[in-house]
Amino acid sequence: MKRNRLTLTRMALGSLRGQKKRYFALASGIFLAVFFATALVLASASLGKTMLDDYRARMGEQDIALLDAEATEEEILQTGIAQRMGTIEVFGEIAASPEADAARVAFGRYDETAAALAHPACLEGRMPQSAGEIALEASAMSRLRLAAEVGDTVTLYFYPLMGRNQFASEPVTRTFTLTGILAEKASHLEISRVTSEMHYTRFPAALASEAEEIEPGSLPARHLLLELARPLTEAQMDETIPGLYHLYDYQISLDPALLDEVLPVLLAIGVVALSLLFASGMGIVNAFAANLAERSVQIGMMRAVGATRRQIRRIFGREALLLALLCAPAAIALSCLAVALLLRLLDQGALYAPPALLLTALAFSVLCVMLAAAIPLRRAGRVSPMQAIRDTQFLRAARRARVKSQKRFRVESL
Repeated sequence: MKRNRLTLTRMALGSLRGQKKRYFALASGIFLAVFFATALVLASASLGKTMLDDYRARMGEQDIALLDAEATEEEILQTGIAQRMGTIEVFGEIAASPEADAARVAFGRYDETAAALAHPACLEGRMPQSAGEIALEASAMSRLRLAAEVGDTVTLYFYPLMGRNQFASEPVTRTFTLTGILAEKASHLEISRVTSEMHYTRFPAALASEAEEIEPGSLPARHLLLELARPLTEAQMDETIPGLYHLYDYQISLDPALLDEVLPVLLAIGVVALSLLFASGMGIVNAFAANLAERSVQIGMMRAVGATRRQIRRIFGREALLLALLCAPAAIALSCLAVALLLRLLDQGALYAPPALLLTALAFSVLCVMLAAAIPLRRAGRVSPMQAIRDTQFLRAARRARVKSQKRFRVESL
């Protein structure tokens, strides 16, 4: 007959089955601590991811834009500073009227990589795909006072760029098919360092396809969008990057007023998370210490039959580990569900819970539980067999007790 080997895990599981009521409070404390701590972390990560996604949708993924760059793409790539690079060509400006004082907007195109970096998005329709097609930002249509819908044919007056800040004196009449209405992008890309009078540094609010032909004799401006291969200091950028450039930085681009609102909230979340972590740790310490105190006789009997202090700590530590492994995954799963529902109700984006973050939360939760249980486990290991077996509390009470004699009979009744 095969005998099952008695291991620490088997002993811990048997103890958990036999002491369900005693371990319920400890398991509840571990579950709630992991739930609230993970929920706060997931909520913060999800809100941060939502803000980053909004920034990238508005500004793009590029780190730097070289304005009217004279260097070729090959020369920039040879420096090793960029891992992705796209080109934006600015052909000139277009107007809805040939009058000299008519409003104009920049007209150009993105190549495939530049479009992948900047994320120009259509509110209606689609992006231009063939020559003679055009897509306009909604704000550009408003400035041009162009009353047209997707699919309409529009006549525009094109002023080709003949050099830096030099446009053709007479416009060229062009007819386009309006294929899409775009979300705001050009004004977001034009951020600082450059004055509004430098027209050749502007970004196009009217987009053509890559098949659009360049006007003969014109000299389009060429902006390069760079995604850096590594972070650069300002001195390195001034040394490596020639000419004018825009620097796009997620931290710098945040609105100061928004930061004033967000930072106190993040600070409050951090304080609450640390408070919950400390309170849950103390709760686990007290609950585990109370459980070990109630089992002092069991500890004494184990010490009496030869169990060492290390074995005592390992046996009861295994119980704490099993509790953590049972409670933490369930708490993390429930926190994901709760945060997802909360974000959906508040319309604050979607849950951001990458596997690396969940695994880190699980490992950190188990580590915190084991650290909290280590304090009472060290005390339990120091108890001697005789001290654990005898009822110390009753012995101390008996020593303090005093016998008070009383008369139980009357002499005259004898």
